Amino acid sequence: RINNNLMQNAANIAASRSDENKQRMNASKSQYMTLSLQLNNSISNLVTINGDPVNQTSTAKLLRLRLGSHLTFSEHVNSAICKTRSAVHGLLTLKRHGVKEDSLIKFYQARILSILSYAAPGWYTYTSQLSKDAPERHQSLCLRMIYLSINSYTERLAKANITRINELLSAKCIHYATKVANTPSHRLNHLIPPQQSQVAKHSKRLTDRRVLRPRTSLYSKSLFSVLT
Repeated sequence: RINNNLMQNAANIAASRSDENKQRMNASKSQYMTLSLQLNNSISNLVTINGDPVNQTSTAKLLRLRLGSHLTFSEHVNSAICKTRSAVHGLLTLKRHGVKEDSLIKFYQARILSILSYAAPGWYTYTSQLSKDAPERHQSLCLRMIYLSINSYTERLAKANITRINELLSAKCIHYATKVANTPSHRLNHLIPPQQSQVAKHSKRLTDRRVLRPRTSLYSKSLFSVLT
């Protein structure tokens, strides 16, 4: 369980600083969230502000990203899909009114794909495979609405000239990481580990191989000792 005293002290400090700035925190409009990898990350007692209890939440929204209390982004994926429901309905309406397929693809990319891929470097690599598959299924559903006569998802992707959404999000993450690594003045540059060339990686593998090479008498008499 989370230490209740630490949480309450943090709430008291926040309230006192608000009072110093001639402001007053409203407990009914405030929430707190505990971050932990434990399944049970609740606290034993309530956290209060000026004697009023504060509700606990399991997700927090920061820069339009939803972070869960277990440091997961599954809630963000679900929220992004929910945000596109009205656009999916609009896509179906446009299809019924005879809008051309090329225009429907542009509508999908502008109104749906942009939401699903928003800030991908910030959450995609920290998401479980189950959550990663949800946007892929959502894209498959949208393309099925556009191309009713095509049954294969791969064929629909080729017809629309777009890639799988997981490949798109992975490419966005790699592009952003490469940009940060190549920009020394970037505030995240020091967090990117140095990249090794393929020659260096191969040399390291050969070195490790030599270290792990068996030195038995049977091995020295075999053909493998000559080949290696």
